[in-house]
Amino acid sequence: MALSGKAVLVDDMNEILKRKRAYWDQAFPGLKNLVLIKVIPERIEVINYKAGLNNDPATFRAPSIEFGEKK
Repeated sequence: MALSGKAVLVDDMNEILKRKRAYWDQAFPGLKNLVLIKVIPERIEVINYKAGLNNDPATFRAPSIEFGEKK
């Protein structure tokens, strides 16, 4: 799977606390050195041979979904 889009650093402590996981206490004591990155997807590509999602044999491009506004 490949995901592309816009990445935004999350520095709002309320947002960080809303998404907090239990293991963060051990990995990031006091939430120091913790960085959250929000990815706003623009395109996702997936190849899953078992599900029949194969790349195009002529172009080798993976099946994909485009997100965002249509122009």
